Amino acid sequence: MGNYTFGVGVEPHKRWPVAWYNPFVLLQSARELLSSTDVIRNADPRELWAGTFQPSDHAAEVQTDGSFWFDFVSDTGDGGNASYTVARALQAEALHLSHSPIPEHLRFPRGRVLYFGGDLCYPSANVQEYQYRFLELFEGARSTLGHDPQGRSAYAIPQNHDWFDSISTFKRYFVNRNNGEVFGLNTPQKRSYFATRLPQRWWVWGLDFALAGDIDRGQYEAFRRLAGDKIGSDDNPSLGIEPGDQLVLIYPEPYWTRPLGDSAPEGYPKRYQRLEAMLEAKGIHIRMRLAGDVHHYCRESSEPLDAVKDDVLVTCGSGGAFLHPTHAQEFGQTKARCYASHPDAISDELRTATRIGTVSGPETAGSIYTGQCTYPDPAQSRSLSGGNVWALFKFAWNSHSPRGGKLIPGILQGNVLSVVLIGLIYSLALVSNHAQAPLTGGWSWQQAQLDWFRSIWKSPLCLTAHGLLLLMCLSLSAGEPGPKVKKWGLPALHFLAHVVAISVVFALVACVRNWVGPGSAGWATLATAFLTGFLYPLVGSVLGGLVTGCYLALMARAGLMWNSAFSPLACEDFKGFLRFRIDAGGSLTGYFFGCDHVPKKWQRSPAPRGAAAGDARPAWEEAPQAGQAQWRLVDRFTLAPRQQS
Repeated sequence: MGNYTFGVGVEPHKRWPVAWYNPFVLLQSARELLSSTDVIRNADPRELWAGTFQPSDHAAEVQTDGSFWFDFVSDTGDGGNASYTVARALQAEALHLSHSPIPEHLRFPRGRVLYFGGDLCYPSANVQEYQYRFLELFEGARSTLGHDPQGRSAYAIPQNHDWFDSISTFKRYFVNRNNGEVFGLNTPQKRSYFATRLPQRWWVWGLDFALAGDIDRGQYEAFRRLAGDKIGSDDNPSLGIEPGDQLVLIYPEPYWTRPLGDSAPEGYPKRYQRLEAMLEAKGIHIRMRLAGDVHHYCRESSEPLDAVKDDVLVTCGSGGAFLHPTHAQEFGQTKARCYASHPDAISDELRTATRIGTVSGPETAGSIYTGQCTYPDPAQSRSLSGGNVWALFKFAWNSHSPRGGKLIPGILQGNVLSVVLIGLIYSLALVSNHAQAPLTGGWSWQQAQLDWFRSIWKSPLCLTAHGLLLLMCLSLSAGEPGPKVKKWGLPALHFLAHVVAISVVFALVACVRNWVGPGSAGWATLATAFLTGFLYPLVGSVLGGLVTGCYLALMARAGLMWNSAFSPLACEDFKGFLRFRIDAGGSLTGYFFGCDHVPKKWQRSPAPRGAAAGDARPAWEEAPQAGQAQWRLVDRFTLAPRQQS
């Protein structure tokens, strides 16, 4: 599944989104996830960083008007159309808006610093996937060749998919490799996490959770030293954050979408919770918590909505991956922040923590966050749900993935393989059932249904087939939060729908066989061979795929199964990124730009005279029939500098 054709001849529309319901993709992801989790548990690679953790200083890199711009994008390398559209707008010298609600004279120059929030490519982290889905698309989207003449810089943190190879490929490009390989940008970071100082006493820190849901001990102590704590030695960095400074924390996942406390046991808060409490106790103002991982845009602000005292939670995983819904129940829950005290904890370090997460009611003391903007809006998000009915029948009909010098069938890269697998399970159940069914005269529909039910318990193969279907239904809801009735009841309904579908096919075929009669042995044998070899798998695939597709459509419409029910859609629309401006007065203004519909057809850009075909930048442009990408300003918010209390 990872053998691709590379280069400018493979336009973005030929780089199909990942088929998350393809059995090969699921098996590969599961194998790599288990392997990397074992590595982290036994020998966490994050603990191997050596030397003093030093921040990068960009405080002096301001424009003539005293402003400083920087960008954030996350979850980039999935579908070619979406990833390239975002990459081209992100790297353009200035963003052109189609419909701007702000004065025309305000330009949006590209940022001096580009922050990547992780999940740089999917489904797994290896050099070919990085090249095919991330590096080539961003390199092709540049406006010029060679090293960036303005000396711009990029920083990145890894998310879960970047950790599928224990961040080996991630380190290859972003850690100790400041050689311009990443689109000509400087990449000065020395670890999988970073700290950057920006103008007007603003800082941006990027944290690495690996696959453990928390920062490691070495990372925790490195950031504490940066804040002035003496931990076992005097190797504090030469440049550190000070009381009164404003801080943006980039997390690899929006932990605030989980219940308050993030499953930390009483008396042993997670390290990132302790870190936040320590920073706030020192008078350092955490103004924004920013993350990708969830593939939409959402901003929530603390109450009261005071321009000086507020802080925001921002989820922005819109860089190219499939879309997650904004109308899902989990994302609409009330979120709160509180300062937790654990007086019975065994050490001072464990006695305080800052906790942010979802709450069931107003009884929790502390700040409440209210939603300010989502993209797409819930109505648009809900309207996409119906596409699930046919989503499992998609396959990569025009993608470029050779094997042995020839293109392998696109069906091997699509969700349709899951439908074929369901059809084979249906066939196994039907064949084993009919082997037990007698050919007696006078059958009725009711008799056929009764014989089907009896034959299930007579055939181990039939029981196995139904067991596989039940396992599939349960796996779709694996990890689904909520009460047990939702975790187990919904998969049970899905399974019963498959059982009913199989029983209907069984009864129809049984009645036809009975109508032909036991005396027509030759015709019966031919009909059975035809049904077994062709019709059963075909009918099973179509009927089983529609049953699962309808189930996913209903769950998506209801705002349930937000990940499993939206991943088969592979929606490349509603993509975007964040651009920030720090003005001369110290205020930070965030702009989220969205593209409702990305172009779906591209062609090569003409190369300069005398240059190679691959030297054109940007490498591809919209085909005439595709239409231009239309960007608009979706959200704007300002954080004024908070004074030291």
